[in-house]
Amino acid sequence: MSVPESRASTHPVATPTVLRMWPAGGLTATEVAARTAGGGVNTASGAEGRTMVQIARANVLTRFTPSLAHSLWWC
Repeated sequence: MSVPESRASTHPVATPTVLRMWPAGGLTATEVAARTAGGGVNTASGAEGRTMVQIARANVLTRFTPSLAHSLWWC
């Protein structure tokens, strides 16, 4: 089945994405110093997110848990 010429020109053509390749060694010491001086660094702040207990409580203690427990109890 061929595509009519009038429709063939309206379809986008998939082209490969060009990826920028970085040097295998990473940044030089001069580049690191320049980025650090310019504020281009990632810093981890204190405790972000939730504890394991908070995650478990949020996922186990839902309004569906009693219904599921009742269903499994009588199976």
